[in-house]
Amino acid sequence: MDGYSKLRRGRVSLPGQVYLVTFTTVSRHLLFQDHATACCACRAITDPRLWYQSRLLAWVLMPDHWHGLIEVGGMDHLSMVVQRLKTNSARRLRMEHPMIARVWEKGFHDRALRSEAMLKPAARYLVANPLRAGLAQNFGDYPYWNSIWCSGFPLKIMVRARSALWERRQSRILKPSVHRDSRRSHKASVLAIQSPSSLCRPSQSSRTRA
Repeated sequence: MDGYSKLRRGRVSLPGQVYLVTFTTVSRHLLFQDHATACCACRAITDPRLWYQSRLLAWVLMPDHWHGLIEVGGMDHLSMVVQRLKTNSARRLRMEHPMIARVWEKGFHDRALRSEAMLKPAARYLVANPLRAGLAQNFGDYPYWNSIWCSGFPLKIMVRARSALWERRQSRILKPSVHRDSRRSHKASVLAIQSPSSLCRPSQSSRTRA
């Protein structure tokens, strides 16, 4: 019996329970270092049609894995929620980026949060992952995250389009003649992901099935 099968044997999914969930890319490949690929995954994972029962309270997409705080709905199961997320995001990624074969590693890890008082500290710890990994110096410099408590952060930081990190990365791969236009395009795409109307509002369960 492999390690994932052993994990499944002891896994319990309780309605209303909040879980800290982690799943990784295949072989921990740094798939989401690419901006377009990361944007596609973010849109797929936050698709409201996936959240008709459960709620996504906070999440962050890292170059080789994803973390999320998931509140399981009454008629849902944690394993089903994760399966929807991985299946939908992998399908969207393969449609928009045909060169991608496999996306996610099999299985996931979860930890139940035992009290409501643990939720906000857990969310803050989760979305601070890019800072601890050295990918950004503050929250606004990393575009691939969200939280239902993001109203506590300044709006101008939440919608900041790019950081010095992204500019340095682009400057290494783009010619000077197209650098400025590409940054405008990058700014527009990040704003599309992190627009206040779509991300900086409390998530609500949608009753539209996928």
